[in-house]
Amino acid sequence: MTQRASRSMAFIGASVALSGAATAVLFFFQPWRSCPYEDTSVGCAMLPNDAAVMVTALGIALIGAAVFAVGRLQGRRAG
Repeated sequence: MTQRASRSMAFIGASVALSGAATAVLFFFQPWRSCPYEDTSVGCAMLPNDAAVMVTALGIALIGAAVFAVGRLQGRRAG
């Protein structure tokens, strides 16, 4: 793998990992949620679809981190 390809792979992996992690954090805190029994949105119960999105985002973040790591390791071998 060339240096350029490994750098692109690392960049794409980092971008995917960061977007997946940001989505998971956003769905964990749920700033749009409101409920009558709690003052803050964090105390409200998570809906099943929200939990599915959060788990999927965490999986995507892990895949992105793995792609980033492979890109970085391949870059060290190529350089």
